[in-house]
Amino acid sequence: MRSMTGYGEGEERIGEEGVYVEIKTINDRFLKIDINSSTPLPFNFERLIKKYIEKEIKRGRVIVRIKVKEKPSYKLKINKDLLCQYYKTFLELAQKLEVKEKPSLANFLNLPEITWVEKKEGKLREKIMEKALKKALKEVVLTREKEGGTHLKNIQKSIEKVKKEILEIEKKIPFCEEVYRERMRKELKRLLPEEKEKIAKEILFFANRNNINEEKVRIRSHIEQLKQTLRRKKCVGRRIEFILQELHREVNTMGAKAISFPLSSHIIRIKEEIEKIRELTQNIE
Repeated sequence: MRSMTGYGEGEERIGEEGVYVEIKTINDRFLKIDINSSTPLPFNFERLIKKYIEKEIKRGRVIVRIKVKEKPSYKLKINKDLLCQYYKTFLELAQKLEVKEKPSLANFLNLPEITWVEKKEGKLREKIMEKALKKALKEVVLTREKEGGTHLKNIQKSIEKVKKEILEIEKKIPFCEEVYRERMRKELKRLLPEEKEKIAKEILFFANRNNINEEKVRIRSHIEQLKQTLRRKKCVGRRIEFILQELHREVNTMGAKAISFPLSSHIIRIKEEIEKIRELTQNIE
């Protein structure tokens, strides 16, 4: 079992180039991936990141932050055509003015738009990105599994408490049945002067209303399904949510039938434990 919250980071360097990847996961009903990078990423890199994440994480919002350090290259550029025009124009002007002095190349290099430096950003290497991403993902999975293990223990504790409350209910059923019988006797005395058919209907109504055997069987079945689901290693959050819905429905029905206070107190405690499991399930993958 895994939690949906986790954190991991990974860094990989080759010389002066490096990639730092930070991954944070939080609760979400579906899998959503947000990628933020300090430099624009090629499309194939984003596709690679999503591919690895989808392989390891099935549910939750995944926030990926990437910091890229690349070594840029520099190249000196010279506008040769413009330089030649400057030189030609200078010679023509020197001849016209009868100037014998010849200019040096350094004189022309300082003229506007003759020289400039072209900066080229380094190319991010796929292997560096892949290694850093794998490190971060591994750490995320470990933290999700660790927190998921804590959730599992708490859910198991709640299940044991529910089972204990069910046993207590079973112990008190004979007493409750006696209470129900007494109520039926009083109701029958009230209805004796009336028609026999109506009396029979009232007896059937009381018998059905106060019989919680079916609910007990279903509750035990749901608890067993829940325990089996917890043994699975795959994504189990949604299945647990469904089982809890069914379990809560049966407990509500039992509560409506069990009108005596001793049973009502146990049912309230069962609902409390179901709610605890539900809250934990919101953070289970």
